[in-house]
Order: sequence, then structure tokens, then C-alpha cells
Amino acid sequence: MLAKTILFALLLIQTISVSQTELFSKLSVNYFQFNYNNTKVDVLIKSKKGEENIKKPLLLFCQGSMPVPLIVKDSTNHFLIGFPFNTDSLTKKFHLVIISKPKVPLVESTRKLNSDFTIQDTSLRKDYLKLNLLSYYSQRNNFVIKELLKKNFVSSKMLVLAGHSEGSTVVAEMIKSNPLVTHLIYSGGNPYGRIVSIVNKARTQENDSISIAEEEFRYWEDIVNYPNDTDINNGDTYKTTFQFSQPQLQNLKNFKKPILITYGSKDFSAPYIDLMRVEFARLKIKHLNYLCYLNTEHNFFPLNKCGEVSHSAFNWDKVATDWYNWLIKHK
Repeated sequence: MLAKTILFALLLIQTISVSQTELFSKLSVNYFQFNYNNTKVDVLIKSKKGEENIKKPLLLFCQGSMPVPLIVKDSTNHFLIGFPFNTDSLTKKFHLVIISKPKVPLVESTRKLNSDFTIQDTSLRKDYLKLNLLSYYSQRNNFVIKELLKKNFVSSKMLVLAGHSEGSTVVAEMIKSNPLVTHLIYSGGNPYGRIVSIVNKARTQENDSISIAEEEFRYWEDIVNYPNDTDINNGDTYKTTFQFSQPQLQNLKNFKKPILITYGSKDFSAPYIDLMRVEFARLKIKHLNYLCYLNTEHNFFPLNKCGEVSHSAFNWDKVATDWYNWLIKHK
């Protein structure tokens, strides 16, 4: 999901592409482009204003699903960057890294995007779906990290991976092959895999005569019979859903460095994080820390008395501050 944080860059330019250098400067970001397996990869590094070239460790934020540009220009010429939180707390000590979705433009105007800020271009969406794989993201992101660690403004004393929703699975997969990671933040994920959240959501929509979950179980049975199917005609491929449905319990268990788990108590994934907490406590696994935000859903919005999402309270900034405080405490 795209960030709701508006970075106040009032740029009155005719086209985005003409003044990208000025745009990056006003947003206090460094921009890099890498080639990974013949695919262009755009990378933004958000820093504290004036400290773009000061040596600091990296914090990679892996965003959730959907083909959303890293920077979106709204109708009033404001620019939104793909972090769902105000970055001020974290940029005190870190350079914040965010990496583009495959085949998705770096910068785009809202008039060319859907209401959820996803790209409209059918051809680009198809190209995105072909690479929208856990294996691709985890390997590509580790490649990018390796390249960034060569930069003069990057300190190797700490390396933090933080992922929300789909991104939580990506960072949990990355730690298997990246020994340089020192801290992991696993946010809004399901350690038992995506399909379990899909089934749980279906259960909440059922009544005494309609079983929606049964359809999801049949869908999953088809996927496990054809786990490498890459047909994109119905959105995410079987291969995508199969990969993102692999449990991450073992990865979290094996990573002996500090881990922070953050989640909303009303998230569809919450019962499975609670289950993991019970199981890990039984096994005396102690390197995980937990922050559960009461009565909040997947993106930390509270629910009203009717159980509906209320956008009156935006909690992402508190979550980011909690991340920062935890990282400082566990340096």
C-alpha cells in the first residue's frame, strides 16, 4: 500500500522527468539505478535533510503488494514517496532505502494511476506480474544491498531490514542468504503464509449457508498441483501465491539476531502471530520482540464500534517511532 505521508515539496514543473534532479534534492533522497537480470531497478535513499552524504547505516523498507510507483505526484503538485510513515525519526540514525516494483515507473502523476495509486498501463501490469515473485524480490534486494554497501555514505555497522505485509515475507526470506543483516522488523505479516490469511478473511465473510473459504481451499489445491504456473490472466500467478504462502517460521526461528514483530490485533494475520508467540515461548526462543497495536487492522487503523475501519487515527507514525526506539535500545 502506498505511503499516506505527504512530503511537502511544492514543485511547479511542467513535467516530472525534466526536473528529476531538483525533485530528488527537495525530497532529500539519493537516486540510484541498477541492472539486475536485465531488469531496471530504481532505488531511493531517504535521508535527513542536509545529511544525505553523512555516513550512516541502511534501513531497507520493503513495501506491501501492488504495482505502485515510488514517487507519486498529486493534483496539487505535491509529491508522495512510498513510505507509509513520517521518516523524521528513523532518518536521525539511518539512511532509508526503498526499491521499485518491477516494471513500474519511478515517478508518476495520479491522473495516470488508479484510485489506489497502482499503474493503469495494462502492458506494464503484465510485465510486473511476471516478476512479482518472492524469489525475485529477495534475491534482487540482496543484490541492491550489496551494491549500496560500497557507497561512501553507507556504514556497515548495522543493516536493518523492515518489511510490512508482503514486504515482511520478503525480508524474512532475505535473511536466509544475507549474513550482514543485524536487525529484522517483521510488520503485518503472517508467519504461516499468505494463503492462511486469505482463508481467514474468507471465514469472516461467510454465513450459515455460504462457505467462501471452501473456494479458497480449492484454489490452494490447484496452486499446489501447479506451483510453477505463471499464467497472469487472473492477476497474481500460482507461482506468486505459492511462494508467498510458504511459512516463514523457520527463518524467524533461525535468525538469532534481534527481531521486532509489529501487528494490529484485528489484522487477519493476528491469530497466527499470536500462535507463533505461544509456540516460540514454549520453545524458549527469546530473540523476538513483539508490539501489538490494540483494536487496529492491517495498516494500524482503528476499528469503530461496528467493526469498520476508521481512518480518523493514523498510527503509522507511532509505529515508525516505536521501530526507532527499539533499534536504539537493541544497538
